Amino acid sequence: MKTNIFKRTLVAGATLSAISLLSACGSSGGATPVVEQPTPPNTLTVQQQCEIDTFDNAPTHPSKSISWDQDSIQFISSGVYSRVKKLADGQLIIVYSDGPAVVYQLSDDDGTTWGEQFTVASGGDKYGYTNAEFIELNDGTWIYAWNARPTQEHGAETFQIKTSISYDKGQTWQPEELIFSAANTFDQGVWEPVFLQLPSGELQLYFANEFPYGGSSHDQEISMQRSFDNGISWGDVETISYRPNSRDGMPVPIVLNDQSEIVFSIEDNGIAGEFKPVTIRTSLDDNWLTGVINAESEHRQHALHVDAQLDNGIYAGAPYIAQFPSGETILSVQSAQCRKGTLAYLRVYLGDEQARNFAYPTTPFSTDFVKEDGEVLWSGLTVLDDETIIATSSINTGDNTNPNGVYIVKGKIQR
Repeated sequence: MKTNIFKRTLVAGATLSAISLLSACGSSGGATPVVEQPTPPNTLTVQQQCEIDTFDNAPTHPSKSISWDQDSIQFISSGVYSRVKKLADGQLIIVYSDGPAVVYQLSDDDGTTWGEQFTVASGGDKYGYTNAEFIELNDGTWIYAWNARPTQEHGAETFQIKTSISYDKGQTWQPEELIFSAANTFDQGVWEPVFLQLPSGELQLYFANEFPYGGSSHDQEISMQRSFDNGISWGDVETISYRPNSRDGMPVPIVLNDQSEIVFSIEDNGIAGEFKPVTIRTSLDDNWLTGVINAESEHRQHALHVDAQLDNGIYAGAPYIAQFPSGETILSVQSAQCRKGTLAYLRVYLGDEQARNFAYPTTPFSTDFVKEDGEVLWSGLTVLDDETIIATSSINTGDNTNPNGVYIVKGKIQR
């Protein structure tokens, strides 16, 4: 029988050693029996033991691994939902929301230090601006996107996807542009915009969209709009992926290094119980023209290798995909494996050059930093060079000594 290298046994604390009685021989003198004291019980909680078995003792790739520098963990802001991008001039930009506004900071030393916080737009009293996203186009244009959420439902304000453009590297920003408007209720909204620019120059804007299905169904699709003038105007909304009675969500697209395919990761709660990471793909030549990727499509697949897949009852959502120049892909998920209820933890998996077979998970923010009552959410991954990556997350540390908010940590792939 072939051994499954991913199989791990959950140990709920060490079992007490059996108590053995060493009775004195039945000789004269009536010696008092000697009783061996029980071994002190293991004081680890079920969760702590699971983390040891699943995280610390996780299987490793025979020739590659990702290590995370815990000394590089850095608090950025009390904001939420962050993304880091590398600019053409070598600077890094981190975008996130802070209160009702969407903001950013810049770094010129690969994220070791960060400059002042700049505001792109604010929703004021009527909207909370969140789900910050950013792209620097091939011509140097900056575009910032976000999700506008009404502070009160059932009013005049609707859930929206909006953008703003800067032609001078953030010195000034053009007026906000409404790209898509959904309903005025939370269960018929629109969420999580993300950009992709193709080699042809075509700009695509993906987002999670439940507006077409009505509030009672809770269904959600991944929609996309195209721009052929660098974000000035946008085409009609296209449905890219949809599974009936389910919620495709949180898309993150890439063009593979070999330019064979467009691949995006999503969370899918119709494929294996609780939300799981899934990849949706099309050839670059087809570019989504042959129709919707439905539940039965061969272009919708489990992201994790068959031996790395999680039980149906384990939540593993909000995936984020990226690729190294050398070809390896990485995929992060916020996973409730070994956690209390839905208190998720960031796990990063290593995949192949075609964004398949993700396995060998690692933990960017250690269990020493994020305590049992903490959680790591809405994460993003950025490849800085052929070996270095940054993970950024919204973290509740579960520890009063460290603030909650946006954090980053650096990792390296070792080959």
